Amino acid sequence: MIIEYLADVLGDRAIADIGEAMRSLRNQDFYGGGILMTDKDNREYLQFAERVINEVERRIRQLLRTREKKWAFLNKKSPLNP
Repeated sequence: MIIEYLADVLGDRAIADIGEAMRSLRNQDFYGGGILMTDKDNREYLQFAERVINEVERRIRQLLRTREKKWAFLNKKSPLNP
């Protein structure tokens, strides 16, 4: 659910696809006992997760800057500010 939400918010279907593949492989490894995740798999998935986190952080910073600019503009226009 979180993976789908991130994919929708960030407009990146690859997040849902890769996230689902990661979850599926992890579940097979944990519960099925038949698949062992390699170091290479783990590194690739970690890099993917870091890219998604970086994009979320970038968008949050962008949103905060936009709101700060809006508040600064509104405060300058306020009749309460002589």
